[in-house]
Amino acid sequence: MCKKRLLLKVLTTVLCFNLMISSEVLAVGNTTSVKNIQSLDLHPARISLDIDANQVFTKTAVINGWTLNYSGIKKVNIYVDDTFNGAAKFGIARTDVDKAYPGYSGGKNSGFQYTVNTSKLSNGNHIIKVTAIGKDGASKSISTSIKVLNNSTYYKDYSITLSKFVDKEYALGAINYIDAGSWKKADKQQIAYYSNPNNFINNSGKYQFLKLNYTYGITIENLNSTLTNRGNLKNHSSAFLTAGKKYNISPLYLIAHSILETGSGQSKLAKGVIVTKVDGKAVIPRIVYNVYGVAAYDRDPIRLGAEFAYKHGWFSIDEAIIGGADFICSNFIRSEYYQQDTLYKMRWNPNNIYHQYATDIGWAYKQVDLLKALIDKCPNAVLIFEIPRFKK
Repeated sequence: MCKKRLLLKVLTTVLCFNLMISSEVLAVGNTTSVKNIQSLDLHPARISLDIDANQVFTKTAVINGWTLNYSGIKKVNIYVDDTFNGAAKFGIARTDVDKAYPGYSGGKNSGFQYTVNTSKLSNGNHIIKVTAIGKDGASKSISTSIKVLNNSTYYKDYSITLSKFVDKEYALGAINYIDAGSWKKADKQQIAYYSNPNNFINNSGKYQFLKLNYTYGITIENLNSTLTNRGNLKNHSSAFLTAGKKYNISPLYLIAHSILETGSGQSKLAKGVIVTKVDGKAVIPRIVYNVYGVAAYDRDPIRLGAEFAYKHGWFSIDEAIIGGADFICSNFIRSEYYQQDTLYKMRWNPNNIYHQYATDIGWAYKQVDLLKALIDKCPNAVLIFEIPRFKK
């Protein structure tokens, strides 16, 4: 028994001695120590992106974020649609991150930034992946989808020939042109000229085909410059921008439309009209505004336009700008049925010729010079053109 106890004691001593040696090796060697393993449990690798999910990127996309690794960060790689794009700048001050997650090496400078050139990417969604590699070799990744929108031109095919389209338009009997101050009925040749996209795609007339959805790449300063010397429209750029964002319509188009309809903010409806009766019935007298000429029909434009404004509560210029934008969008630009989201389609609507904004054959073309002049004041505006193409 004594020999067995002595042997067991020796074996126990040896085992403990070996464990001590192994522990020391872990502590002083190049591998992770027991203490470090505990630290890693408390300090896992982290990564985050500071990107607005609703943001649309034009020309470039700036990718911001932060990342942490207990051993410190060696590098941060950026991938676009699973293809390596470059290494991000790392070491940007992020004391907020260090305060939220203390104990990481380099936590106070855990921010990163990278600029992706999106000008050569197709319009639509793309996947951005960020991979942070720690000094210990461990990596941590995060991905997000971004929407890219750049200048582009595409064609929309219609199932009707131009000749048949002209015949239908002529048969309406309400296609007009102005001659020496008087309105006259247009003939087929005139209709064919103004409705044929090929007559305008190589000049400023191309702006008839500009998509009128919200224009990205513009600023409030850009809009201010477009409203200089525009009468009562001046100083209302913020309302145009609000209307554009709220209803997904180009603020530049809204401004062009209002300038055209109000004579650069000088019309009676732009300056304000007192309304005392609506549909022949007395109402509380109020001053109303109508900056897009909505419902200002030729038979009595001031009265009808003012009464329409009263019914819709347009008692300030801003209310007229924003409320009128809603009317235009609902009935034309964002209408799922009519889908008239270009000047051309608002005037010439191949899908439904009975739903048109104006009878003047030159209505769309007459607006392009003004629209282009406004756009030229916005160098970063993103322009999307949709060219109609009739059946051969």
